[in-house]
Amino acid sequence: MNPIRLSVPTFYFIGVSTERSSIMTVFPEWSDALGLGTVIAGYDVPLKAPREAYREVVGHIKDDPLAKGALVHQPQARPLPRERRSLRCARPLCPAL
Repeated sequence: MNPIRLSVPTFYFIGVSTERSSIMTVFPEWSDALGLGTVIAGYDVPLKAPREAYREVVGHIKDDPLAKGALVHQPQARPLPRERRSLRCARPLCPAL
């Protein structure tokens, strides 16, 4: 999996087919309305992908200084305790990972 390299603040979306998701259309409008100055980029990870695929994506997001957050689409959210510990919630109201 090739890491996404952007030179602007980025919110990541992890799913099966992110390009077709409505969030790819809605998020830019939210970002503009809220003055976030953030773009959205999708990582497509097949269902039942090996753990290494998830580790690679999470590692990239964790290490990207321009990453402003990420959303994992529900079908991807199978228990991956080690990867979840790699991420942290930015706001106190976020559910614990």
